[in-house]
Amino acid sequence: MGILLVILARVLQWLFAPLFVIYAIVKLRNFKKVSDYFHNIAFGRDQLGNTMGGPLMNNLLLKNKSKAPKLYGNVDETISHITGVNFLAGNTTWLGNFVAKVLNKVDKNHVQNAAAAEQDNTQ
Repeated sequence: MGILLVILARVLQWLFAPLFVIYAIVKLRNFKKVSDYFHNIAFGRDQLGNTMGGPLMNNLLLKNKSKAPKLYGNVDETISHITGVNFLAGNTTWLGNFVAKVLNKVDKNHVQNAAAAEQDNTQ
């Protein structure tokens, strides 16, 4: 049943996502509101990625899962948050360090800020 819901959700997303985005941009008509809208989308995608990729990321990005302050896979947390917590604890592999550095290059101190932030999507 779960796989059918995932497929249905993905099909509906492909069909309606352009409409949702265009409508939001037209309706919100304010840079701050549109920016917040896209931030919320990015936050949700980050949570989805953490949920979907949890088992693989735990194996590839963490040195020692049993000593990790937090593991990947929690639906309520983001990849950025978990990467930041483990990066600051010195528990990331070379690949985990690379991911942290790329995120920090795109957005200064991204993983540090994500590690310190609550995971409730408040800005």
